[in-house]
Amino acid sequence: MYAEAAEKRIAKDQFWRFKRYLDVQNDLLAARKSLVRALFYEEGYERFRRIVKHAENLWDDACLLFLEHRYTTGLAISITCLEEIGKIGVARFELVIDEVKRQQGTLPPDPRDGPRGKHPFYSHRQKLLLAAGALALVNARLDRILGLPQVVDFLDRVERGEIERLRQACLYVDTLNGDLSVPSECVGRADAEFHVILAGELLAEVAGFEPPEWKRLLAQVKNFERSIGHPHE
Repeated sequence: MYAEAAEKRIAKDQFWRFKRYLDVQNDLLAARKSLVRALFYEEGYERFRRIVKHAENLWDDACLLFLEHRYTTGLAISITCLEEIGKIGVARFELVIDEVKRQQGTLPPDPRDGPRGKHPFYSHRQKLLLAAGALALVNARLDRILGLPQVVDFLDRVERGEIERLRQACLYVDTLNGDLSVPSECVGRADAEFHVILAGELLAEVAGFEPPEWKRLLAQVKNFERSIGHPHE
């Protein structure tokens, strides 16, 4: 058991990545804009649930597209879902931090929205680092379901900034080395399957911090994995 843990720690470069992802998360938490800022906790939690529902709908859409063999658009939507999962990760901490500030009487009002490009929520790399790093870095189930080498490869691609480029390559026709590059001709089932399952597993992990919700989301993920013949245990 200790040898296996050491292997994963080395393969994922966990110490360095954890610090990197923690810095990204702290940057997002320190940003002025909050997605769940509200006068009362119950209102903030309701906003959190709406964010989760949006991400869950995106994942459902990715699954439907995959089942219809629309692998390129299914993959693109799954990456968008990962970005929204990054927001959920931040919002989960904001709920706790805001409640502490309410009790202390120091909760500031949420300022008006600023330009999208200047806010870290709209930086694809930061969101993906948060989603992939914080949740895929130490996740024994993910390593088992998708395979440790594949998870490490995903983390490496996140670090290299390749995931957003992959999403765009799934949506837009382009030229590559003088040839026409059509998304549906470049992305296969295996790539789509990996990313759709990854998004589902991470959604259950970050959004299901309450046991009943975790069980509900994980059951949906397992059902999808079972339906496409992917190992689900």
